[in-house]
Amino acid sequence: MILIAKNIYIEDERIKYKAIKSSGSGGQNINKVSTAIILQYELFYKDYPKWFIQNLENNFANKISKKNILTIKKNKHRSQLTNKKEALNKLKQIFKISAKKKDFRLKTLIPFKSKMKRSSLKIKNSKKKESRKTPKIEY
Repeated sequence: MILIAKNIYIEDERIKYKAIKSSGSGGQNINKVSTAIILQYELFYKDYPKWFIQNLENNFANKISKKNILTIKKNKHRSQLTNKKEALNKLKQIFKISAKKKDFRLKTLIPFKSKMKRSSLKIKNSKKKESRKTPKIEY
């Protein structure tokens, strides 16, 4: 079990690795060896706080299937073991990002003096601009 934050952890038993053949360049090695890794992690929503699940769904909705399985694919390296480590690190990173709670900002009240100063400046400016206009002559 890997502890990420309070009440948020990754259980090793839920992680499933699947080796597949990698795409891209690599010559004969790509055709013979299954070096790419697909990591699948089963999310049971009852085990995690609601805010954490909400953050996961907001930030990484494209990685979560309808069956609540978080899927990560890694095929950067030629070694299966390196790709496996990188996929696990990515899972940890996803959990760490989602484990951060956003602090709610309280609006600061504008002081009464500032409001009065602003309104007096507006009145002063409007009078100044009004005096610049050409006078209207009525017949």
